[in-house]
Amino acid sequence: MVSEKVALHWFRQDLRIADNPALLSAADYGSLLPIYILDETTPEAFSIGGAGRLWLPHSLKSLNDKLNGNLRCFKGYPETILKDLCEDYDNKFVTWNRAYDPCR
Repeated sequence: MVSEKVALHWFRQDLRIADNPALLSAADYGSLLPIYILDETTPEAFSIGGAGRLWLPHSLKSLNDKLNGNLRCFKGYPETILKDLCEDYDNKFVTWNRAYDPCR
């Protein structure tokens, strides 16, 4: 269990650092734990198209580089992963940006 204040920022579709109010809010809270979750458990609702899947590893590497190697990537059901991380870090502060995809 971690004793310092840790804010978790969940990168969803929006992988930008600049002009990202949710990320800024998390960084202002305390230590930042940036994460990305590839949801392959509900593909009908959250599937990535072919081009997106091709570019995703490159985009995540670029994001990780900008975050000084601190991005943690997961694959699975987001609710379970978020719950587990919040328990592991005794986290009370989670941010993310709204997903604008019409099917969500």
